[in-house]
Amino acid sequence: MYQLFSPPRNRYRPDSKTKEVQSSIFGGLGSPHFYSDQSKFLTCNLGHIGALHPIPGIRSNCVGNVFIVSSDNKADARTFFNNRDANFGKGYQVMFAGMPELPLFLRRNDEFQSRKELEDFHREHLKAATSTERLSNLIPGMAKHAITTFARLPKEKGLIDTHVTVYQLIFQISVQTIGCIEHTRSPEMLRRITDPFWIFQESTQFGSTFFPLVPFPRTIRKWTSSFRLFQEISHTVNERIAEGRRENDYVQEMIDQEATTGQIALHVVGALFAAIINSTGVAAYFLIFVGTDEKCMSKLRDEMEGLLRQEAKIIDASYDELDILQRVASVPLESWEKKLPYLDACLKETLRKLMSMCLYRSYQPRQSATRRDSTLTYGGEQLRRDDILVYWLSLTHYNSEIYPDPHKFDPDRFFVHQQGAGDQEFLSWGTGLHPCAGMRFAKLEIKVVVACFLLAFDYKSVDPSHNNRPYTLENAPVPKKGDNHTRIPATPVRLMYSINRAAVERYQQVDEDS
Repeated sequence: MYQLFSPPRNRYRPDSKTKEVQSSIFGGLGSPHFYSDQSKFLTCNLGHIGALHPIPGIRSNCVGNVFIVSSDNKADARTFFNNRDANFGKGYQVMFAGMPELPLFLRRNDEFQSRKELEDFHREHLKAATSTERLSNLIPGMAKHAITTFARLPKEKGLIDTHVTVYQLIFQISVQTIGCIEHTRSPEMLRRITDPFWIFQESTQFGSTFFPLVPFPRTIRKWTSSFRLFQEISHTVNERIAEGRRENDYVQEMIDQEATTGQIALHVVGALFAAIINSTGVAAYFLIFVGTDEKCMSKLRDEMEGLLRQEAKIIDASYDELDILQRVASVPLESWEKKLPYLDACLKETLRKLMSMCLYRSYQPRQSATRRDSTLTYGGEQLRRDDILVYWLSLTHYNSEIYPDPHKFDPDRFFVHQQGAGDQEFLSWGTGLHPCAGMRFAKLEIKVVVACFLLAFDYKSVDPSHNNRPYTLENAPVPKKGDNHTRIPATPVRLMYSINRAAVERYQQVDEDS
């Protein structure tokens, strides 16, 4: 109860230049609206988004933590992304709590004596799981998952819900890369981890973050889904070991290195949460946005077909005699990464439009004999230890001085005009001290899925609630405000196609085999 009524002592700062904000009648809660309707809360208190405006930031608290939101996205960006006193792990530990913790039944007392050890563990294994050699070898499997998924859909006149089909596909490919391959072998097996994963994400709200021991309904769902996730992975690992069965996945490498079941489960869960949240939404909205612009889709197809024909020629194969899977699987990693510049621009533009959430750091000044107390400022505020720095990506990605007409989907802003090329003007892959560790893998899986989709379908993005009326660039669907997890569209959308070439090829192969 004390936390409800008593705000943190360091919230009161009479000489502060920041605007103090409180949206709760309880002083200890501070601003729960920062969680319940973040975009509205920030817009109301920071003002217009769309141009550089070096006005003071805002200061508030969530329970016992003071947070400061910057409004000057040039000077403060350097502090946020480049200063070593702005602690990444501590910031998310306090403000997000979006990662399940290892259950007691899987813990060992001698593991991870500090948060840094845990972060280093995750980083080391994610790097190993997504090494150049492994990614190169995984491309055929990624393409096979995509084609198999699309071939299950109707051969003609279908409507695709990207938040079912594409989300499940990205999840499947991510599990193939960093998890237990057993979970990729059927939709039923995959749901054993997708269901608790999404329940956990949807339950990460204000109450479950700051009052984790209070049995709110969302908090209970968060506890149970976390337990289910770890239990399923540990059971799968133990079953494999007990049977003496070997699989071709990164988990097997960890088993061979004599990692404990707890360590393996911790790696898989941590890597999935790092890999899934953004990649699912980006892949889905990439296809949705492109489906509103015939010119963009035509340029993508021309670039993709040109590369596939070139790669088929290199392996002395006839492009027209190869099926979709063979065409995509034959493209080496280097070509995916370096020979699709327009696809890269479309991906970058999708990321710019989607990445509008807040990022967090905690001010943890390092101590040394030669270093005096820091006078670091952020948002016009002289920082104190444990202050939370908040950086709102919308202030950069929807800044009209950097990106003219920022709400429009326009890949040419990167492909032709080189917008966002300045320092810390494009932030979707991280920057400074904390670039995205899984960026290569995320780019690759999205590109493979997009390539397979474009080869399988000619499609349009349509509104099923208005007789499948096609969307345009001007009214292309976007996620509901504040939904940075599942990113459900604010208006209904389906991808409508006439012919499913993946399904046609599947039935042709069945006929030939019979």
